[in-house]
Amino acid sequence: LCLHIAILIELNKDEEAYDLLEEELQMTYIPSQYENYLNETYEMLYRKTLQNKKQYNVFDTYNDQELKDILISKVDKNLILIVLDQLSKRNIRLYLKELKYILTIKDYPNDLKAIILELLADQGIMEEVKFVNEDQEIDVDLTTLTPLMEQISLEEILKLIEEKVDDKDVSIFNACQDLTVAYHASVYPLPIEEDEYALIAASIYYAALTN
Repeated sequence: LCLHIAILIELNKDEEAYDLLEEELQMTYIPSQYENYLNETYEMLYRKTLQNKKQYNVFDTYNDQELKDILISKVDKNLILIVLDQLSKRNIRLYLKELKYILTIKDYPNDLKAIILELLADQGIMEEVKFVNEDQEIDVDLTTLTPLMEQISLEEILKLIEEKVDDKDVSIFNACQDLTVAYHASVYPLPIEEDEYALIAASIYYAALTN
């Protein structure tokens, strides 16, 4: 399999290699001798795919209605990320109705909802919006919204993790950082209570060690 993927990449068949890797990484068992190669290659191809998509203007490729449909569909997460990135440089009010609706879709990926919330706040949408996830429904005041990366809980949980990680284990700490941000994105904009910090830090550290 590794040789097959390497040949596909050499032949510039990145999309075929990416699809094959995605399918393989969903298997319940991956031989340990191949796991690092498969994960690293998948990450490399993912970044390359993302970069290629960033090189074209989605607003030249799709009309407004098609872009609204893409955002709501949640089918192609990579493409949605590109649309949101390019939308941040435009007048978001033309898409306000659809973006506010997305925030109420219970099973829409929460990390994408987090980006939308920050996008609305950054563009000066000074109002309350309804936010719905699997567990609850809340009203979010965009005028007082704290950006995800500025959450106090993010900083405090990373401090607790740093106390556990050996100074030489840079890769482990980097993995912990990624997992901590991902966890915050999965619950944002809901606050994380201080009495939860220690348990979350321990869980993230364990996940980084075992993955």
